[in-house]
Amino acid sequence: MFAATGLGGLGALLASLWLVLAAAGLALPNAPALAMTRHREAAGTAAALLGAVQFGVGALVAPLVGLFGTGSVPMAVVIAGSMAASLTVMLLVVPRAGLGPVDPELAVAAH
Repeated sequence: MFAATGLGGLGALLASLWLVLAAAGLALPNAPALAMTRHREAAGTAAALLGAVQFGVGALVAPLVGLFGTGSVPMAVVIAGSMAASLTVMLLVVPRAGLGPVDPELAVAAH
């Protein structure tokens, strides 16, 4: 919104970008750790697969900003689209996976 309208200027744009990056900084290390607690027998394979997917998605998404042009609007559109795609995948995949409660001992061991 701030990128498209210019409302709030550069400060509002940077503040909203900082919030997105702060949330990513909290989620990116913790999501794989929680996912791997359920598959401790294949934790190395799971970690490699998660890392490959993260790099692959980054390699696919990064050129989109350049295709849309330079500036804050293409960046905001790609970020919003990526967040919407992530939410869609989470809502469609996680409930169907039948994930039960996390064993507290395994969760502590993962940290």
